[in-house]
Amino acid sequence: MLHSVKELEGYDIFAADGHAGKVYEFYFSDSDWFIQYLIADIGHWLYGRFVLLEPQDLLQPDPEEKIFPVILTKEQIQNSPDISTKKIKVHRNSYLVNEYGWPNFFETSEEFYSDVISDSEISKDGVQRHAEEHYDPHLRSTWEMTGFRLHASDGEIGHVEDLLFDDSNWKVRYLCVNLRNWLPGGKKILIPVLLISKVDADQQSICIEVPREKIRLSPEFNPSRLKDVKYREDLMKYYTT
Repeated sequence: MLHSVKELEGYDIFAADGHAGKVYEFYFSDSDWFIQYLIADIGHWLYGRFVLLEPQDLLQPDPEEKIFPVILTKEQIQNSPDISTKKIKVHRNSYLVNEYGWPNFFETSEEFYSDVISDSEISKDGVQRHAEEHYDPHLRSTWEMTGFRLHASDGEIGHVEDLLFDDSNWKVRYLCVNLRNWLPGGKKILIPVLLISKVDADQQSICIEVPREKIRLSPEFNPSRLKDVKYREDLMKYYTT
């Protein structure tokens, strides 16, 4: 089943033994578009904490009840890796930031590291070298990508408003793009991620080799038809023929 990331934000996370937090956002790789982590806000029982939950721990979301069940217990979620999602830009931060919630090394004094890294590694350069060895340049935040500009083969045409993923394999399938920046009155369309040729996080842009006019005339996004296989097949056929 396909799910809107935007709609899932705020869903209640239910552990095996009860309510455990809320969905904050997701991290995914733009190299294969698979979701890597669900970011859970557990601040209602531990103030200000965001933790990483992996896809193998997730069950299928329930849109009617607005819940996202997981196989973990509340204690296991509490002990999951920490991350301060409000302070980082995923594509620019280190392995240390992404995996352990450490502050950005460009914004932190050397005193922070003195308690957790040996003397030989205290220097900012040393931390940066370690980070670069483990840095994943393709890791993206769904919150970060919302607002990225869509560039067609002949110019800019809209911006990303949402991402849709498949809960059978936790893969992002489509970007929901709003054309109101370019088309009077606006129009929401779906762009299959298979068509994306480049993601530029620094420029906050996404490129596809499709002309603006073809995008302008593409079928308007109809959420009620997402379960219709033919609708999705026709959409791909429209862009590729």
